[in-house]
Amino acid sequence: MALCSKCKKEKAVIYLRHEGIYLCKECFRQYFEERAEKTLKEVNVLDRISGKLVTVAVSGGKDSLNTLYLIKRFSEKYDFEVNALLINEGIKGYREHTVKAFLKHVKNININYVMVNVKDELGFTVDEAAKLFFEGKIEWRPCTVCGVIRRYLLNKVSRKLGAEYLATGHNLDDEVQTVLMNILRGDIQALIRGGALVKAEHAKLVSRIKPLHYIYEKESLIHSLIIGLKTPFVECPYAPLSLRWSIREFLNRIEAGNPGFKLKFLSKMDEVRNKVYNALRIVKFTECKICGEPSAKEICKTCEMKLKIQSLLKP
Repeated sequence: MALCSKCKKEKAVIYLRHEGIYLCKECFRQYFEERAEKTLKEVNVLDRISGKLVTVAVSGGKDSLNTLYLIKRFSEKYDFEVNALLINEGIKGYREHTVKAFLKHVKNININYVMVNVKDELGFTVDEAAKLFFEGKIEWRPCTVCGVIRRYLLNKVSRKLGAEYLATGHNLDDEVQTVLMNILRGDIQALIRGGALVKAEHAKLVSRIKPLHYIYEKESLIHSLIIGLKTPFVECPYAPLSLRWSIREFLNRIEAGNPGFKLKFLSKMDEVRNKVYNALRIVKFTECKICGEPSAKEICKTCEMKLKIQSLLKP
C-alpha cells in the first residue's frame, strides 16, 4: 500500500480517485470531518446555530451514524444541542438489525433519542403496504410508501422536539441519484429544492441539512470503519425494486470511467439551484385538512396512503 500523500509517513487506507491522493487513517478522518464542516459553513448553518437544537435522522446504517458522529463533534465546537430520531418502518429482516446498532451507538455516546414506530403512528407497516402492492391492490411501490411516510414523520417529530434543523445522512451518491431521478421524472420543483441545506418553506416544516452532501458513499464506509462504528451490512429487501437502484448502477459505471463525475455533476447542479430557485420555485405549502401537516394539496400524500392502506387492511 502506498504512503499517505498528505503526511508522507503512514500507510494509506484509501485512494481518493477524484482527488488523485492517498490518505492514511488520521489524515482521512481529518479530511472527512473538514469536508463536512465546510459543507455546512458554505450554507451558513454553523455560524448561526449556537444554543439551538439539531435532530439527527438515524437509521443505524453507516451514513446516518457518521452524520450523528459529525453533528455531535460540531456541537462541541459551535455550542448547540443534539438528539437522535429513528423511524421504525417495520421491515422485517432489516430494520431490527439497524435498530440494535442505533441503540448501542446512542448509548455509547450518551445522547438523547426518540424512536417512532410507523405502525403506532399510521396503523400499518411498510411490510404490510408492500404485501398490498405485490397483490396489485395499491399502486405505490414499497420504497415510495417508505419515503413518503419517513419524510412526514421525521419532519413532524423533529418539529415537536423543537429542532431548528433536521440532519440527514444523504451522501453524494444519494444526492446525485436523486437529481437524476427528478430529471427523468420531469419534476422541476423537486429538482431545484435540494442541496446541502433545504430551507423550510412553511412554519411547520423543519429545515434539513446534509453534512455528507459532497462525500462519496465509499468514503462514508471507510470513515465508519476507521472510527469503529458498529453497523450491520444489511440492505433493505425492497431496494432492488426502486428506480434508484437502477440509477445507482448506471452512475457507478460512469464514475468508474470518469473519476469525480458525480462530484462535478452535483456541484454544477447546486450552482444552478442557487441561480434559478427564486425564479422557478412556485410550490406553495398549505396544511392537510386531515392531519394539519404541511402539504402542497388539500390532503397530504401520507394521509392519502394511510386512508387507502388502512381500508384494505381492515378484516
